Amino acid sequence: MAQEAVSAFLFDLGCKGVVHGEKEQSFLRAYLPVTEHFEELRTRIEVFLRGLKEFFPEAAEPSLHF
Repeated sequence: MAQEAVSAFLFDLGCKGVVHGEKEQSFLRAYLPVTEHFEELRTRIEVFLRGLKEFFPEAAEPSLHF
């Protein structure tokens, strides 16, 4: 469920595609455009991920890699 919420949020930010996968843990890879507002996008994603636990307490702690 949390991956779907994150995917929807990312598409609202202009994401062009996502890949869901599983290795040791679930992951989601997003394809975002690189623009002059990239740092703002990064900040919005970080804030969204911090708030995920409120709605999905069972979800693993998210991490963000660029």
